[in-house]
Amino acid sequence: MIIIVDKGASNIEELKKWDRRIAHSACFTDLSGVYVACTSGGIFHSKGYLAKTSKYGEFYIGSMNLTNKGISGNEELVIEGSYTIGSREHSAYIAERFDEYVDYLIESKSQRVRDVQHSSSKEADDIRSLFLDGRIFYESNEQNPFRFNLQLPDELLKAESPLNQLLESKTSNSLNISALIADLQYGLGYELPQRNNSKAMWKRYCIQTCYGYWCPSEYQADLQVELNKKISANQPYYKALYTLVTEYSAPLYEKLKALISSLAGSLDHRHGQVDWVYLDKNKLDDAWKRWLENIHAKFQVSGYLDRLSCGIKNVATPDVWGNPNSVKDFETSIFESVIYELAKAGTKTTRNEPAYAFSVELDIDRESTADELRAKLTQFLSKNNRSIFIDEEEN
Repeated sequence: MIIIVDKGASNIEELKKWDRRIAHSACFTDLSGVYVACTSGGIFHSKGYLAKTSKYGEFYIGSMNLTNKGISGNEELVIEGSYTIGSREHSAYIAERFDEYVDYLIESKSQRVRDVQHSSSKEADDIRSLFLDGRIFYESNEQNPFRFNLQLPDELLKAESPLNQLLESKTSNSLNISALIADLQYGLGYELPQRNNSKAMWKRYCIQTCYGYWCPSEYQADLQVELNKKISANQPYYKALYTLVTEYSAPLYEKLKALISSLAGSLDHRHGQVDWVYLDKNKLDDAWKRWLENIHAKFQVSGYLDRLSCGIKNVATPDVWGNPNSVKDFETSIFESVIYELAKAGTKTTRNEPAYAFSVELDIDRESTADELRAKLTQFLSKNNRSIFIDEEEN
């Protein structure tokens, strides 16, 4: 058994326990164990699972993480294949390339987790503790559930301008059902609540890093207040959409069929008869029913509406302090972002809360360097038994 993870994805000590369990099992080879990928630049984001015996093999390659939600809860895109070892099947070819990629990672791009060492210096431990106490926030790429896949023919996708005002200016392969609901000419003509498109105020409590927006624990309550405002502002829009889709699914479907008929007529006029899967009424019926079922299923999941309305997720700060290159990348990205925030404010006081705390407590400004900031932070942490983000008067 070989497991390869990102250098900052999990707790190193916990991974070492798994490595020891695998090493002590008589079922595995000497190479079996847990490895940490030491890629340069971005994180190690490859996701695939390969299992094989002496005769047969099976693999899964796709978007899912090795978690309960990733395997059985989330909506994921996965390629699955099974094959006979040594055969000329296409699946066997993919599996061979998978094996070669794993060999390449083990030989030149990864380190056995048992050999990963944390820095023993107090300086590194102090800074590590400071950053691990915060969390990483990032803008979610949650798929818009109110988009219907039109499976448009190539002739329409290549069109320089949309053939109908319900389609975006740059023709995409899906239709936003909100347009079908709100449009006065081709839709139902219902007015929807406004979405919150205001400036992202939550970022004032964060410092941008190479992993996302890092927020100290001291500011997370303030950040959550801003996210709650975002949720409250956007929920009426999504609730209204869901209600209208539920209550008016039949007239919506009639509008959709009318749109498809109109697009098909335009295409026939321009290109002659075209092959479009949704010209088959039964296939369009099935697709619409599946789409509705999917919408209903998502909105029954606890917390889904909040996540959709918020659009922001957060994870624990990755413990990158087992890899010198990763530590340098992460810390430098924070220090340079602090200096950028100070420079952006010019002669005024920055509105970014962490950057302001750094500037006051460490006596730095927009002319400071990342190395200077790190040195002053190290000195501060060694002399003070309090957080840099709490005023001495408050402590």
